[in-house]
Amino acid sequence: MRIRDGSGTRALVAGVGDLRDGSPPDPGGQFRIGSVTKTFTATLVLQLVGDGRIALDAPVERYLPGLLPFRQKITVRQLLQHRTGLFDYKEVLWPDIQAEAAGRFKSYTPAQLVHIATARSPPS
Repeated sequence: MRIRDGSGTRALVAGVGDLRDGSPPDPGGQFRIGSVTKTFTATLVLQLVGDGRIALDAPVERYLPGLLPFRQKITVRQLLQHRTGLFDYKEVLWPDIQAEAAGRFKSYTPAQLVHIATARSPPS
């Protein structure tokens, strides 16, 4: 786990990094957690809905003004249900297994991913 806050950055590890020799994980190591982040994000958003801070049927524009360049309103619910019609940036970044393997350690900012996903208009 890596924690970044006002006092700096700390890396913490637990468990076994190498099953052959039992050595601990490398605190500077990298791994991709992939699609599991969707579950964490949805849980957080639904907690905010439960607290009355976010409305499921509100447009994303209410919470992230200017993020999406479309006239068509995309709602929070549509984002959570993956029904926005936004272009899947995976098709651009990793069109095949070779490209995925070659780019597996490259990082992208959220802004870069939104730019790729909004480069094409969603279907009307």
